[in-house]
Amino acid sequence: MLYESNTGKTRQVVAQLQAEIASGEHGVVGDPFMTIRSLAEAFGISLVTAHRVTTELKRLGVLKRVGKRHLLAHRDDLTGDLHCKIGVLVTNLDNPFFSSLLNVLEQAGRRHRVGILAAGSDYDLNHEKSQLAMLKASSVDGFLICPAHDEQSRANLEGLDKPYVLVGRQIKGLECSVVMVENFTAGRKVAQHFLETGCEDFFYLGLDYFAHDERLRGFSFELKEHGFDLTKSRIHRLRHRNGQLNPDLLKTIHRGLRTGVFCYHDLVALRLIRGARLCDYRIPQDIAIVGFDNLPVASEVFPSLSSVAYPLTQIVENALRILLDRISRPYNREPEVCSLNAHLIVRESSSLSLHPPGSGHAAAKLS
Repeated sequence: MLYESNTGKTRQVVAQLQAEIASGEHGVVGDPFMTIRSLAEAFGISLVTAHRVTTELKRLGVLKRVGKRHLLAHRDDLTGDLHCKIGVLVTNLDNPFFSSLLNVLEQAGRRHRVGILAAGSDYDLNHEKSQLAMLKASSVDGFLICPAHDEQSRANLEGLDKPYVLVGRQIKGLECSVVMVENFTAGRKVAQHFLETGCEDFFYLGLDYFAHDERLRGFSFELKEHGFDLTKSRIHRLRHRNGQLNPDLLKTIHRGLRTGVFCYHDLVALRLIRGARLCDYRIPQDIAIVGFDNLPVASEVFPSLSSVAYPLTQIVENALRILLDRISRPYNREPEVCSLNAHLIVRESSSLSLHPPGSGHAAAKLS
């Protein structure tokens, strides 16, 4: 209970700080909070009132005293007073992109006092259905979902009786909220880059479980605007479980002209880099390569991988915001589509000017 004297001012400061801490303005869980004196100076209150504010924030579980400092409360301190619990289903827990997404979501969940239960579908529709059932049985209040397929997942999602938000991709014909990257525009930017850097031939490496690939559509559209028709023979979709590149595919990709290859994501692009070097193709002189997601490994592999980047934290924050709004207002059925801009980070795999001196010849074959 708050102290009787100066109660109104104390409540006002506590409410403001709760909102600021929830939004991350004062740091993440475990970070030190301001001192009593700093708090008093920041809000123009007495030391006594500042002490009352920190006492109330500790009682609410927002702060925890460790030694002589107050820290933003740890996860263990919040589990007894969660705002809600959400289930998160991603396509592949092994993919570094989803590991990063879950890490950002975990941090956001701490700030918003949201419990996170995560599972993976492994791109399998039956497993996706069973994982959603498992999360539902765990009494979650809503879902954040990256569908296994862009069409066939529809039946699994239509059976949910709790609010959900899709992350990363839409499902054709399904009216629901979604947070995603401007994939079509990103595809156009990659095509523009290849054209500007002198590529004369083009290829797209996609995935077989996406019938409506906006990255491909944008890539193909921009090429056509400049007189290049990306025919079906210049598009190859890899299978999820055995998507290794063989020499015959590399020969199909490179027909003698400098070829710009846009890959659905960085892991596909990394396979292509390995395959190209094994076949003695020069990167980027023979084959210029661009991936998607800008994984940390993109800057570490040789040659470093050009990749499409986007604000992952913003994706998570928007998805969580929309879902929490749906949970608190279950009768608000108006879907919200949030599309975020992406930008291309150019590295050695696609730029001749960035390629290190002395590395223009084919690399020795890797064993």
